[in-house]
Amino acid sequence: MEYTFLIVDDEEIILQGISQIIELMNDSYKVIGKAQDVMAAIIIYNEHKPDIVITDMNMHDMDGLNLINELNIINPQVKIIVVSGYDDFNFVKSSLKMGVADYLLKPVSEEELLSAIEKVCLEINKTDSNIDHKKLKIIEKSKEYIDKNYMNPISLKQVSDYLGISPTYLSEIFTIYNNDNFVEYITNVRINKAKELLSDPVIKVYEVGSMVGYEDSAYFSRVFKKVTGLSPVNYQKKHG
Repeated sequence: MEYTFLIVDDEEIILQGISQIIELMNDSYKVIGKAQDVMAAIIIYNEHKPDIVITDMNMHDMDGLNLINELNIINPQVKIIVVSGYDDFNFVKSSLKMGVADYLLKPVSEEELLSAIEKVCLEINKTDSNIDHKKLKIIEKSKEYIDKNYMNPISLKQVSDYLGISPTYLSEIFTIYNNDNFVEYITNVRINKAKELLSDPVIKVYEVGSMVGYEDSAYFSRVFKKVTGLSPVNYQKKHG
């Protein structure tokens, strides 16, 4: 996994020094932006959304607390490491209250910086893992709903309302975290169930479509043939 960084410091030599140290630490660390003032930092952050921001606490246009506040407004989950010459308890306390991941005093050693970065990267991984788990639970619950209701009309909005999320969000994560998209999954569930039913020679072919959620028998036949390569009639002749 690659981790991206934005470095903010109004001293060019420190800006370049920290950037070089980071990129030499690990091949997966990439500095995607450097800024010498707060406004430039905000512009770069909005454009590239780096994983980690490393910032000085005192710059000529405004102090680091203002930058931290602005970044928290843009993204409350932003990961920030402060590297500052201020050994001031109030600064440290204020920054930590604002969610800063670590507060390092200049001159900072490579070991201290590496330790702070590794800690933040672990936090990012943990957060990503929790997010993935939540999304997988959503997919699981949506599949359970479809599996129980495939014989009835089912829409993306219907399932998303049941789960209490937006249709766009459900469609997006379903596509990312599942082999099939939402519509494909419903189709596969229905066609697999239809194949089971057609394996019974007693069941009438014209009844199968409505039993798996297709009121239009002609449409059911087209979908079934597209998926299986056989019409429902021929499938039953072969497998019934």
